[in-house]
Amino acid sequence: MRDRLVVAFVSLTLVVVVVFVVERGYTTSALIRDQEERKVQRSAVVMSGLLGQTREEVTPKRLEGLLFSEEHAVYVTPDGTRVEADRHTADTAGDGHDAEDLTVTRPVAGGGSLTLTQHAETVDARVAAALLPLVLIALGLLVAAAAAAVLLAQRLARPLTALADAAGGLGRGDFDLEVPRSRIPEVDQIGRALVGSAHDLDLLLQRERDFAAHASHQLRTPITAARLELEDLAMSSQTSPEVVGRATAVLGQLDRLSATVAGMLDASRASRVETRSDIDLAALVRDTAGRWSSLAPTRHFEVVVEPGVLPVRMPAGALMHVLDELVGNAVAHGDGTVTVSLSEAPELVEVRVADEGPRAGAARDGRQPVTVGRSGLARATEIVEALDGRLRLTDEPATTFSLVLPRARETVDA
Repeated sequence: MRDRLVVAFVSLTLVVVVVFVVERGYTTSALIRDQEERKVQRSAVVMSGLLGQTREEVTPKRLEGLLFSEEHAVYVTPDGTRVEADRHTADTAGDGHDAEDLTVTRPVAGGGSLTLTQHAETVDARVAAALLPLVLIALGLLVAAAAAAVLLAQRLARPLTALADAAGGLGRGDFDLEVPRSRIPEVDQIGRALVGSAHDLDLLLQRERDFAAHASHQLRTPITAARLELEDLAMSSQTSPEVVGRATAVLGQLDRLSATVAGMLDASRASRVETRSDIDLAALVRDTAGRWSSLAPTRHFEVVVEPGVLPVRMPAGALMHVLDELVGNAVAHGDGTVTVSLSEAPELVEVRVADEGPRAGAARDGRQPVTVGRSGLARATEIVEALDGRLRLTDEPATTFSLVLPRARETVDA
């Protein structure tokens, strides 16, 4: 927008200046030509009078003495003798027959005539000298217009840039917007609309959070009740061993269902709008693997994480849900050892969750969709894309999921 404002302002100024210069140049040229023509006429009157009063012979040298600078004269005596004199400089001398020359012919008392000429080159030089200051003023006006256009464009673009920053903050979940007044009614109106929208979105998000909390409570209550009933059934002395085993298995499924409900509700809120914070991804990977190793004691877990803090900046709840989904998928659908590894690059980090089971399905264009038969992974994929990351099933023979996330900006810049 700033470039367009500058171009429009300078173009308008250029048109005005060109019109003014052309009109003023035409007027000045006509005025100078009229002045020079009157000057030649006066010179011709004076010279013809002097030549009519003289009794001496008129020679070219004497005639030249009567001329002003840059003039040409032809005196025809009463007997028809032609006497010619010229006071032109070498660079402006001409043949005296240019149609643009100023020429005046006067009769001389006692007979004969005088023709006085001023060449067009002389008139043009005087016109150019008169127009030069006008051209310099026009160029100065163009430069001043360009500078004023740049300053004006920056002043007009500054509030729009502030609006763009406010809109970007609104998209990142920053509802406490502060849009400065710009004294431009249209821009201030947009700013007020953004602030109002941020307030409405904040209220809407708060209602969604309240609903999620209420829904979580309503879902966990029957799950907890069913779990208590099953625990009583499993601990009763009258329950057969077969029923105890099945009840214990169902208890594990209920625990997983409860954790899944809580995680999905939290991730749903986080994937929409949540303030991002710095997270130690290495510690989070270790905690996730340790938690699942206690939930699945029959499976062997291996964690490959280099020592040190590896920060990422994103919602903690959403990232925890994705990691739980990947490790839980390896436990539920994979075989053998579950390996969770973490590696880093200058701007990215990669988490790999692998098991020893064969990779399901055949990959198309080198990638296997992560949602085949596993709806939880579909939700995890949506969350990862909302976090500007990527989740894919690699081409390795064993089932291996790759989670690529951007590193914290401060760490990348450092």
